[in-house]
Amino acid sequence: MIVTALLLFAASVSLAQVGIGTATPVASAQLDVSSSSKGFLPPRMTQAERDAIQSPVPGLMIWCKDCGLVGEIQIYNGAIWTNMTGSYAATQAPKTVTIGYQEWMTKNLDVVTYRNGDTIPEVTDPARWANLKDTGAWCYYNNDAAKGSIYGRLYNRAAIMDGRGLAPEGWKVPDNIDWARLVVSLGGSTSGGISGSLNYMGGAYLPVNKAGQMRAISILWQMPNSGTTNESGFTALPAGKRNADGSFSSVGNLAKWWSTGDFDAEGPSGIHYFSHLAPELDLNKFSEAVILYHHISPPHQINDFFLTPEGFSVRCLRDGDAAPKSVKIGNAEWMQTNLNVTTYRNGDIIPEVENPAAWDTLTTGAWCYYQGSSFNGAIYGKLYNWYAVHDPRGLAPAGWHIASDAEWNNLTNNLGGESVAGNKIRETGTSHWESPNAGATNETHFTALPGGKLEEGVFKQLGTVGSWWTGTEDTINTNVAWYREVNFYDPNIYRWAIKKQTGFSVRCVKD
Repeated sequence: MIVTALLLFAASVSLAQVGIGTATPVASAQLDVSSSSKGFLPPRMTQAERDAIQSPVPGLMIWCKDCGLVGEIQIYNGAIWTNMTGSYAATQAPKTVTIGYQEWMTKNLDVVTYRNGDTIPEVTDPARWANLKDTGAWCYYNNDAAKGSIYGRLYNRAAIMDGRGLAPEGWKVPDNIDWARLVVSLGGSTSGGISGSLNYMGGAYLPVNKAGQMRAISILWQMPNSGTTNESGFTALPAGKRNADGSFSSVGNLAKWWSTGDFDAEGPSGIHYFSHLAPELDLNKFSEAVILYHHISPPHQINDFFLTPEGFSVRCLRDGDAAPKSVKIGNAEWMQTNLNVTTYRNGDIIPEVENPAAWDTLTTGAWCYYQGSSFNGAIYGKLYNWYAVHDPRGLAPAGWHIASDAEWNNLTNNLGGESVAGNKIRETGTSHWESPNAGATNETHFTALPGGKLEEGVFKQLGTVGSWWTGTEDTINTNVAWYREVNFYDPNIYRWAIKKQTGFSVRCVKD
């Protein structure tokens, strides 16, 4: 009897419209779900679970939990799963992306423990948050876990600086140099004498026409979100921030990420900033400019700023740079970047000598950044004296050596001689080289950059000249050694000898 009743009920339902929350379903709907306080919830599943559905029919609908940026509604169109626009197959967003030499996570950090397993306290109360000093803490934006599922957690500075490690094993919270390298990889620039750079308070900058490479193509960003392409895959989302007083602001139009950079009177703080607006670039109104920047705190605010309870997002990158890229020219394999090491091959420290006047008195190895700027180092590498180049402990990494005079000769000959070879190794354009940089083709992909020099106690020619030591001293005058030089206005590679106390860039050749 019960079975018969159920069959009769099912038959009556199949012949009639069904209303849930309404006694009068609309005439064109077989099922009408009506509510002013609740929504319709389709099945929720991962991409793997979705793909395991046997013979899906056109029109089948699900919520894919790990597809797109933050999950999305998907519909099967008879051939592929699409999002609600139907314009492309919806797939799971990649978890990491390689930009230049760096591998970055594509989502903000979302952990509740340090690397050693200790719990990071969640602090929701605004007064308690405002009183945090040297204790790590996290929160969701507006203390809303739903926001956390989209944007990750917000952390205070004490959490990122905690010695127990905020980033997962194998990853790190980026420092200022890491951010600078990212900016340069995307076509931006750094301050400190770089030709054409945006000199505002020091730092690394992505101008308006470049910043869209990092922003996610998403309605989560407020309009206009102009120029957004996310072609880098970085997928920046507007997570907003928690202010020092414990309040929240700017979700939808602002992304800020911590850096572990040190504080000093001349150096950058640990913040990188990203806005949704795209007006004319105005560095005096950095809150309205689409750039990443390093914000410098005035000296009297340094201690307070270091202990700030503000809450920002954290984006991690793989711990350790990728192996140096190289290019084959003739029979030699050359590094594509200038050397940037602080230790000899056996692990001994190479002294950093910051006072340029002291270099003329040295008879042992040393290095420095051009004008003492680590941001210059992020682009051009370090300057070394010849004593570091020739040290028996080995300046080059294992498997490499400093290019000899003969190897530079071979490179030049393979490129048609000194009178034309410079054009073939110089980076094109004027992002780093002064105008005109005419004739530069970089057809070899050597990517020579104008790292300048330190000569007789004076920094010279950043943006106009690139100079590289060879591993070969002069056989007649042993007080000097050979080097190579290219400049921004002619096609030559020049061969000169100079005293060993000079500071030049260094390129390595594979053993």
